[in-house]
Amino acid sequence: MTSIGVGLLTTLKVTSPVGAWVGYQIIEGIGFGILYAAPQFPVLAPVKVTESAHALALFVFVRSYSQTWGVTLGGTILQNELKKRLPQAFLELFHGEVEITYAAIPKIGGLEEPLKTGVRDAFASSLRTMWFVMLGISLLGLVTVLGMKQLEMHEETDENWGLEEKKKVVDEEKDGKTLTL
Repeated sequence: MTSIGVGLLTTLKVTSPVGAWVGYQIIEGIGFGILYAAPQFPVLAPVKVTESAHALALFVFVRSYSQTWGVTLGGTILQNELKKRLPQAFLELFHGEVEITYAAIPKIGGLEEPLKTGVRDAFASSLRTMWFVMLGISLLGLVTVLGMKQLEMHEETDENWGLEEKKKVVDEEKDGKTLTL
């Protein structure tokens, strides 16, 4: 669903109807939503039950780190493409501001033609480039799934989970000490 949605987004142009870009984002959103929620527990299948907490912590860290890189990569691609494609007359409105991507959007509505159309075309083609990069990454992820093997989920629980902490509290209470958590 992610690859299909992102692939559809690469077909958008300035003249695309509202229904197209809204519908494509819904398809993409379903794919990303599944990717966000679904892998948390299946990723733990090959790990011993006693190591699940450590594996899940690593998984959450890697996911957060990857999201940081995704936002950085997407923003960089968009910024660089806009610098190449935006009309010079429009760029001069910003007096050398470094990040024009978000500063430019509110000014588009007040522009005169043909500058307005040129800016809109530049944004559309720049976003298209970003979607193509994202499509490549999502297709790479899809290909890696083909190499995975099916594993059964654990049906047991770690009966000793938290037992060491409970034993420590009991031992310290025997010595007349209190444990503050």
